[in-house]
Amino acid sequence: MAYRIVTVKDGEVTEVQGNMEVRRGKKSMLDVGVFGQSTSGWPMESDAMGVNPDQIAQATAADAKHGIHVEYNKETGAAKYENAAHRKQHCESLGMVDRNGGYSDPQVGGHKKYE
Repeated sequence: MAYRIVTVKDGEVTEVQGNMEVRRGKKSMLDVGVFGQSTSGWPMESDAMGVNPDQIAQATAADAKHGIHVEYNKETGAAKYENAAHRKQHCESLGMVDRNGGYSDPQVGGHKKYE
């Protein structure tokens, strides 16, 4: 059985192909990380949960009102999350959900929505 792994790191796409029968004899699988980030994937930036760079001050104030501290990229406005719990807390406070996520991802009926 064949396998194919595609990774993206620093904007460069790398593709690895091989045979599973040969791969079974090796001690570890390839460490590809998450979307070219560190192996754990955290911290991560989210464009989807970001704001316009001109609105960073307003978003920070609204987050503070809900007891959440989120840093935003000054150039792109992307929200920066330190871990999955941080992402979940921020997303649910905005009423956002991750329909493709698991139990630890933002769920319907989480925290209060913004007013």
